[in-house]
Amino acid sequence: MEDIVEELFIVLNKRKIAVDWDTAGAYSSHLFTELIPPTRDHFSSMLQDIRHGKKTEIDALNGKVVRWQKKWHRPAGKQGAYGAGKREKAVILGSQSSY
Repeated sequence: MEDIVEELFIVLNKRKIAVDWDTAGAYSSHLFTELIPPTRDHFSSMLQDIRHGKKTEIDALNGKVVRWQKKWHRPAGKQGAYGAGKREKAVILGSQSSY
């Protein structure tokens, strides 16, 4: 997950998009200590989609980051693995790999 945040911050910096965190590490810290813990009992729409055998929004969420990386001739890295759906299906979704 931290690799994905790092890649996202590379894109944010390259695109000169301002966010509330100065570094990927600062955001990761905030994500894991402030954002995720209070939602531990929440069933996200993505989880609900997985449970109902529907497609998820992973490709759409990561697709733009991957396109920017390719435009800049950078390897797509983890975003590319998730955005392409290969790793998402194999690792995260498992049983949803046939869609």
